[in-house]
Amino acid sequence: MSAAQRLDDADPPAEWFVQAALGFHRHSTYGNFPEPVPAGLLPGSGTGGAPDDADAPPAGADGAPRHGEPEELVRLVAGRRSRRTRTGRLSARSLTRALGAALAPDPATGRYPYPSAGGCYAVSLHAVVQDVAGLARGVHPWDPATGALAPRRPDADADVPGLLRTTVIRPAQVQAVLMLTADLEVYGARYGERGYRYALLEAGHMGQNLTLALHLLGIANCPVGGFLDDRAARLLHPDRPLLLPVYGVVLP
Repeated sequence: MSAAQRLDDADPPAEWFVQAALGFHRHSTYGNFPEPVPAGLLPGSGTGGAPDDADAPPAGADGAPRHGEPEELVRLVAGRRSRRTRTGRLSARSLTRALGAALAPDPATGRYPYPSAGGCYAVSLHAVVQDVAGLARGVHPWDPATGALAPRRPDADADVPGLLRTTVIRPAQVQAVLMLTADLEVYGARYGERGYRYALLEAGHMGQNLTLALHLLGIANCPVGGFLDDRAARLLHPDRPLLLPVYGVVLP
């Protein structure tokens, strides 16, 4: 299909969009950027780090590791579902509790509860608050070290209806949107063009943790990709163009 045909066609076929998506995907294929092999991440690297099983759970009396029963995970995953209507007024305490359970590093080991390529951990979270008890309306960055949501701009900039672009949520009734933002400067310096994929993978792991923690606490939530990228970027990081909003979790 020629460019002229595309411009003249008021309703392009789905194939056009699929081909555009494939081109976007190919941009992050392996090019000439060298794959890093950092010391300390591979067995036998000689850095004196902890062995791979250093954080394994203690063994039981029979020598077998003690784990939770698989059925617990099955029940948790089966019970999680997207909920698009409010079940109750959300409080700052409940929200920070969910964020801590899903994303905070272990205070004893410093290990995060989700994987990140090369240990980058370069995806951050901001809560765009519209109606949460105990939190001012505005943008609240979450600090994993302290577990706190700090107000950065508690004002009318938190325009949730202007941020979302989805037909499955009523933006005016949303309590907050949890936005995950990837720092492409960190991932790009380490992995070049393929860093974008790794950033998306990290955000996906974080999103899954978030939805499971919110489900356990009885907080209605719905993951969304339907938001306006430029508007989200201006709202969250107006002066840092390489910080890219990639994932959202709506709290109706």
